Amino acid sequence: MTLGMGKVLQDPVISALASRKGCADAQRVLDWAMQQGFAVIPSSTHPSRWSRRS
Repeated sequence: MTLGMGKVLQDPVISALASRKGCADAQRVLDWAMQQGFAVIPSSTHPSRWSRRS
């Protein structure tokens, strides 16, 4: 499963859910994917984003 090249992150429902949880949209989507049993392998080339994965 891919995140639709970022298209899913533009969904206002995702933004609202993430806002309620106090996290980034991408974090909320990755949470959902893990809850569904998908193998999730986030990656980033930006060291400042690495700590957000905990």
